[in-house]
Amino acid sequence: VSKLRPFDRTRADFNAIKSVNNRSKTKRELEQRLRELRHKKKEKRATKLKEAEEEREKDKKRWTDFNSKLTGRTWKGVVSKSMVKTDKRSENLR
Repeated sequence: VSKLRPFDRTRADFNAIKSVNNRSKTKRELEQRLRELRHKKKEKRATKLKEAEEEREKDKKRWTDFNSKLTGRTWKGVVSKSMVKTDKRSENLR
């Protein structure tokens, strides 16, 4: 511990960092920063929606695979109805 030098606040690099942080930003810089933040937020939202859609498609495929196996092997004579599809009559009523 005795070999450590005390921190020197008069060094040029420390003063430069401090002055950059304290410098007031122009309106253009603030608007650009806000634009970047909005863009990042929009990208993040798009990726979340894409992941959610992929998850729904995966669940839908899992259900159709399960249902086709079930009706194909064990339930002979049972009419299988998909919980994902809609029939023609209900589409016409909308």
